[in-house]
Amino acid sequence: ACFTLSAQTSFAQDPDDLPEDNWDGAPILSIAPRTIFPLYMGGGVQLHASPQLKLGLDFGTTPDLYADANGSMASFFSGKGDYKPIVAAAFENSSLYRVYLRYAFTEEPNGWGIELGFSQISSKNDQSVIDIAKATGLENDYVTVESTLAAAGLRPYIQMETKFLNLDVLATYDYEIKHNLRLTIGGGLSKIIGAEVDLSTKADQFDSSRTGMALLSLAETELSDGLEKFGMTPALSLEIAYQF
Repeated sequence: ACFTLSAQTSFAQDPDDLPEDNWDGAPILSIAPRTIFPLYMGGGVQLHASPQLKLGLDFGTTPDLYADANGSMASFFSGKGDYKPIVAAAFENSSLYRVYLRYAFTEEPNGWGIELGFSQISSKNDQSVIDIAKATGLENDYVTVESTLAAAGLRPYIQMETKFLNLDVLATYDYEIKHNLRLTIGGGLSKIIGAEVDLSTKADQFDSSRTGMALLSLAETELSDGLEKFGMTPALSLEIAYQF
């Protein structure tokens, strides 16, 4: 009777207390609010493919403070203060989705890892003609744009629609707060690897004219190249994940 009681007691362990080595291989899901400064605030879901490998999908947006930081870093790396408002505008009022792969160097709940993420970021904002002209070096040419808008009774602003791909690499550290709750911090580098910029005015006749198309296309190319060359910044990450 004593042996039976002892055996039953030993097998009455809470499954939640079992180590990850006893994981049966079934995928595990987590939900995770997250911010990566200066990329986005948001959150998403994680799929635990193994005790050390996680696949994630996040959705988010870029707050104004984060957008300004991206502009400042682009200005720093380019050596051109005129880049700041343009790069900041490319992140403002944005929508983002990010897919990532995280690998932990240990199966223990606390420890270091590495993460690779790809994001697509889209935004649409009105930007002043002067800011675009200065950032692209087309001040003389864009006098025509400004005068055309003034003649049509329109404000000196151009609609700038941006879409770009971003790559980030982070060193991460996991800390288990309690069994189903984990804090992850990280740091690394974020870089724009592909950018597309579309410019348009509300003067449709100008946009469709040969002069208008040429000026807008030239500025689009200059802005896309600038985002790809100088859209780089250090990145800091903070995440809290709840595992089901």
